Amino acid sequence: MQQEPTASASWETISQRLQQMLNEGTYTTWFGSARAVDQDDTRLVVTVPNEFTKNWIEGHFASLLDAAAAEHELVVELRVAMADAVARAAEPDVVD
Repeated sequence: MQQEPTASASWETISQRLQQMLNEGTYTTWFGSARAVDQDDTRLVVTVPNEFTKNWIEGHFASLLDAAAAEHELVVELRVAMADAVARAAEPDVVD
């Protein structure tokens, strides 16, 4: 029985492909903090640290990301990391 790949393993192989397509600085800037969090038969969910990064990747690297993911018959869905949202919510209110 063949075991299904984990989200992390799938993201690792997609990341390696992206590293081949992009220079090191570009890859590190935009994909260095990306983490796979979930996967099903056709979709890989990847978190990025903030909305700006998500929008930049979608606006500038969508075709590269789609091509790398298509090699694994997956579609990558980008989401803003919950840790970032939780950290912002936990910041204390400043009261003068």
